[in-house]
Amino acid sequence: MRHVLGIDRVVALICIAVAGLYLSASLGIAQGSFGDPLGPRAFPQILGALLILFSIITLVQPSPRQAPATPLATLVAIAICAALVLGFILLLPVVGYAATSFLLFLGFLLTLREPLRLALLYAAGLTLLFYVVFTVLLQTYFPPTMLGRIF
Repeated sequence: MRHVLGIDRVVALICIAVAGLYLSASLGIAQGSFGDPLGPRAFPQILGALLILFSIITLVQPSPRQAPATPLATLVAIAICAALVLGFILLLPVVGYAATSFLLFLGFLLTLREPLRLALLYAAGLTLLFYVVFTVLLQTYFPPTMLGRIF
């Protein structure tokens, strides 16, 4: 019987390597002395350990005999969402939070085939919700952009 290394196992091996590098980099974080028993390196180390754990689970689980093919429409939707996130990252320092978040949410909702009116309403609501949570509740302000401080 011929054993072929599936893409899930290749990705799991890559994730283990990345997590190992991540864990080794987290060891360079200075240990805090503020009475916190865990210190600032605990969270990155927990994330790295979880990534290794889930990658090992992916490696040892039995693979399906025949994986179903992903429909082309799903692959296109994934590519559109990746492009939206890239656009968000590139536009955020230029335009600011409000406009880029609104466009990101709107793009996601339209990609999920939400009607335009509802997508506009949901995108505006989500943008406002996250803005209020960060600025009012968490008191975290967004830096000024190249166009000035819009929000």
